[in-house]
Amino acid sequence: ELLKKLGWRYKNMDMPDSAISVLSHALELAAVNDQKYMMAVISLNLGIVYKDISYYQTALYQLDLGLEYYEASGDVEDRDKYLCRVYNTMGNCNIELYAYERADECFEKAEKHAIAINDRSVLGQIYNNWGSLLNDIQQPLEAIELLQKSLAIKSELKASKGYYTTLFNIGNTYFDMGRLDSAKWYLTTCLEGRRVFDKPNKQM
Repeated sequence: ELLKKLGWRYKNMDMPDSAISVLSHALELAAVNDQKYMMAVISLNLGIVYKDISYYQTALYQLDLGLEYYEASGDVEDRDKYLCRVYNTMGNCNIELYAYERADECFEKAEKHAIAINDRSVLGQIYNNWGSLLNDIQQPLEAIELLQKSLAIKSELKASKGYYTTLFNIGNTYFDMGRLDSAKWYLTTCLEGRRVFDKPNKQM
């Protein structure tokens, strides 16, 4: 447990090599003790770290392992909480690998599990990522609908950084549609509000 927390702290400190090293050691120890649920959580964390450094195939491998460990754990209480995060991360990885159909399937599963436990924070992330996918595959109207859902949730939760990321994605979608006035409003609002943050990323 302590190593898992330390590894995640390294991830949040933007030290992916240290995060991977510590989390991998934590996974080995959990395996020795046959702690399947802990192995599942650590594999999810490793998948997120690998996604963040663009090792998408490795991330998917870790996430698939996490699913296997989770099913073997017999856990029921945290099922929706775990699975919505796994499938959201899988969706993001598949976008980057141009596996758009698989990404769409992952976000659909992630949404179902997030709704089941009313996890508004993760649901806002899912709608942002899913909306970006739909814009990539030339479904801009559906993209705007999901991105607006994400924006409403982030406004409700006062999730400032995520709010501006979604503003950026809405502006980008309107730009691709040729609706330049709308694009300008969203992008300008995003850039004005994000002065205290780093450049927005498309995914969350």
